[in-house]
Amino acid sequence: MFKFKYLLMPVVLFLTLSVYSQEPIDKNGFRGFVKFGPGYYMNVFDGVLNGQTLWAEAGYKLPNNLLVSIGFMYSKTNAENSANVLQENGTFYFYQDYSLNFSYEFVIKGNHKFVPGIGLVYDIMLIPSVDAYIQGGELYLGTRVLDDHELGINMNLDYHYDFKNRLFIGARVRGTYLISIGIDHIVFSPIIGVKF
Repeated sequence: MFKFKYLLMPVVLFLTLSVYSQEPIDKNGFRGFVKFGPGYYMNVFDGVLNGQTLWAEAGYKLPNNLLVSIGFMYSKTNAENSANVLQENGTFYFYQDYSLNFSYEFVIKGNHKFVPGIGLVYDIMLIPSVDAYIQGGELYLGTRVLDDHELGINMNLDYHYDFKNRLFIGARVRGTYLISIGIDHIVFSPIIGVKF
């Protein structure tokens, strides 16, 4: 589970923006937005590895109402949760991905919004490991990090409930398809955000 300090900075940003965002808005009255959320990360490619994720996204609404945004996601899994018996217990896997997203906001009813989107993803998987060997009767330990870089597509299904002070909350389901692998991971997360 993520430590509290990882959530502190987005929460401070969220509260700061909310203080300066008290004017009501109409449905087309915003141009930019910031949203983030912690959540559940499930890597389905590597034998179903369960873990945690933290993501953030900032974007802009174009004159044609298309939303363009950039995002960052950091995730961690532990191989001891894996259904794959070939994985070593206690091995942590770290994932970073950077995305360019395109989405559109549909009004369901009143303040309820449905925001589907698709994006281009640059995904990095990092596997740190410790190597031990004996040479001349001495025990030596060394560390190394294996990394894998992939390109792919992410699909977001977001639900938002907009408040009059420009804040919104909601939920996200996200799937990522990597070109050389196929379906890689799925994310379930709450959303906290602000429009400006």
